[in-house]
Amino acid sequence: MPPPRGSPGARPGLRSAAAPPRRPRARPRSARSTPRLPPPDRQAPKVQASKAAKALAAANASKGKKKKWSKAKAVEKAANAVLMDKGTWEKVQAEVVKAKLITVSTLSDRLRITGSLARAALRELEGKGVIRPVATHSAQLIYTRAGAGDAAAE
Repeated sequence: MPPPRGSPGARPGLRSAAAPPRRPRARPRSARSTPRLPPPDRQAPKVQASKAAKALAAANASKGKKKKWSKAKAVEKAANAVLMDKGTWEKVQAEVVKAKLITVSTLSDRLRITGSLARAALRELEGKGVIRPVATHSAQLIYTRAGAGDAAAE
């Protein structure tokens, strides 16, 4: 129900304290300093840039340089001996007698010989009775020295 005509709320110039302030009226179009743009659907279509122009713009963008991948360190390939010479065979016999655990890989690493040479040497030493097998598998051959202490344990 509206307030009566004589009450202060009825006067046109007065507003209550809770009411938000009014926005000032917009100036007429002729008085505006900047021209208004038409709505986006009425604007002239933008000219599509070529792929080369887009690539150039992307390269010159201010977002920073592209991250470079770090170069992987090249691991040197081991130049293992392929043929067994007299000096290498003497080293094999001397090393194997001292070692408790003998595998193809340990022999190959210590003496710088290929795996096939190490397997052949281990088969030869097993045939002579210098070493004895602990575990034999197609993927891993494990041997130990055949000494005086091993014979007493059996």
